[in-house]
Amino acid sequence: MAESGAVQISQLSVEQLNHLQKQLEEELTFFATSLESLRGFAEKVTQSVQAVDDLQKKERGAASLIPLTESMYIRGELMDPQTTLVELGTGFYAEVPTTKAKDFFERKHRKIVENTEKIEKILSEKRFTLSAITEALQAKIADQISNLPLNAAK
Repeated sequence: MAESGAVQISQLSVEQLNHLQKQLEEELTFFATSLESLRGFAEKVTQSVQAVDDLQKKERGAASLIPLTESMYIRGELMDPQTTLVELGTGFYAEVPTTKAKDFFERKHRKIVENTEKIEKILSEKRFTLSAITEALQAKIADQISNLPLNAAK
């Protein structure tokens, strides 16, 4: 039974199916890009958890390389291995104990994994819908071709 406002795919014209197919392909591209971005972000958060773990094992005064950018570091000395500076949001930082920093990154990682799973489910549903629309479009086109009058031989 169809939901209210829903239209059967078989009732759509070739033009409508073609438009819907293109729209779904754009949505699939968007969600696939978003999924890859989330996976990359999850990897960075995992690295942050590992960095906090490594920091907890160091002693006061230990030499360290401090990242200024992804490819440039400066030499530094660890003042307190039990606290760290964590970016909470764009331009907002807080000095927190390393245990709380680790908890923060682990919560962030769990949230990213949840969102990744949601997007994977959406992608699966959209792929299924796209497949159904493509099949319906091919069937409509094949039906139109079979109903074309054949040219008489001259």
